[in-house]
Amino acid sequence: MRKQSSLMLGAVCLIFYATGCDSDRLQNFATFAGLGTTYVTAFHGLTKAAGDAYIANSNATMIEARTMSGDPVAAAPTLLPLVKKNADLTRDYLINLQKLDTQADLLGSYFAATAQLSGTKSSDAISASTASLVDALKGVAPQIEDLKIGTNSVASFLPQAGTVAVAHFEVKALDKRLEADAPVIDHALALQEAAVAAISAQLAAALKDSSDMFEVSHIERPYASAGNLPASWAADREEVIRTTVVLDNAEGAKEASTKLRKSFEDLVSNKNAQLDLKGLLDAIQKMSGYVTAVNSTTAKSTK
Repeated sequence: MRKQSSLMLGAVCLIFYATGCDSDRLQNFATFAGLGTTYVTAFHGLTKAAGDAYIANSNATMIEARTMSGDPVAAAPTLLPLVKKNADLTRDYLINLQKLDTQADLLGSYFAATAQLSGTKSSDAISASTASLVDALKGVAPQIEDLKIGTNSVASFLPQAGTVAVAHFEVKALDKRLEADAPVIDHALALQEAAVAAISAQLAAALKDSSDMFEVSHIERPYASAGNLPASWAADREEVIRTTVVLDNAEGAKEASTKLRKSFEDLVSNKNAQLDLKGLLDAIQKMSGYVTAVNSTTAKSTK
């Protein structure tokens, strides 16, 4: 949390500087690159939250199946294969999230390298490092497109492809790299948009399933049973209701990836682009806020 706060503070400082010199396109690029690394940190939070929610939902499903069996010993031939099936599905899901994290890390490293190229640290070594990152991003792109997040493929959420024509940058090394890299980076950012949309859709399904099962076990069954209600009944019911609000906040997470790609396209292709870098930072913070809400909901649903 401390590291993320430091990154956010740094991004705010960069925005302050950039808006003070909004004619300086190179500074704007450095600012954008800093926000790109901040976005990657927020994205890692999203994938971690998605993994935790998936595991919690898998556990809840297995517990509910055991409860509904009536006699777990007699139902062992049915229940035990469920353990294996859910373990395999969970492992595959977490592996796919790891692959998305790897692609995001490559993007973050690219942003950091091009930020150096936009300043005084331009060198052949940095340019070569940037080129290797682009090759890596190009190499993982087909794999990322084919990934399934829950029942949804990343490719099914890909936004419409566009053409990025690079407007000349004053720094030769940066200009040369962007001329070569822009299509690959734009596609990598489109994959981030698709990944966030796929994760958000799966998260919504997992949280709803967990909430529905929690409602049955903690709200409906006690309410329709003899005796006094549990002391936590009212608080549990409130939590179920509030979960619906969390599900409605996923748009904030998706906005961050959309704004990141649009900012890149505007900055690279238009020398006079009016970049909404403050809006990009706000969207990244919304993604982090959504992650916090998901984590809270997941923790409460597992009690």
